[in-house]
Amino acid sequence: MKKDDSICQELLEEGLDDWVPVDLLVALASETSQESGESMRGITARVLSRLLHCGLMQVGELGETGFEAWPEENDSAVRRVVEALDAVMWHPALGVCWLANTPEADRLVSEARP
Repeated sequence: MKKDDSICQELLEEGLDDWVPVDLLVALASETSQESGESMRGITARVLSRLLHCGLMQVGELGETGFEAWPEENDSAVRRVVEALDAVMWHPALGVCWLANTPEADRLVSEARP
C-alpha cells in the first residue's frame, strides 16, 4: 500500500493549488498497475475510496459556480466514477469528473510542506 500513499500524496499536492481531473488518478494508477501487475481499475477504486472515506477529497464536476461536489455518499461516488471511466474505456480526457481537496486536506498538506 506504500504506492497508494504516494498516489494520495501526489493528488493532494496537486489539489492544494487547483481542482484535479480524475485523469491524474487514472494515470498514476496505470503506472502502479504496470509495476505491480494489479488492475488499474482496482487501484483507482481503492485510492479514491481511501481519499473519500478519510475526508480528504470530494468528487464532482465543474459547473457555473466552480467545483460542484456530487451528492452521493462515498461508496456510491466511487461506483459512479468507476462506471463513468468504464464508459469511456478508461480514457477520461477531462470529461468524467474532478477531485477537490477538503479544507482538512489543504491544512494537512500545507503543514507537511517544509
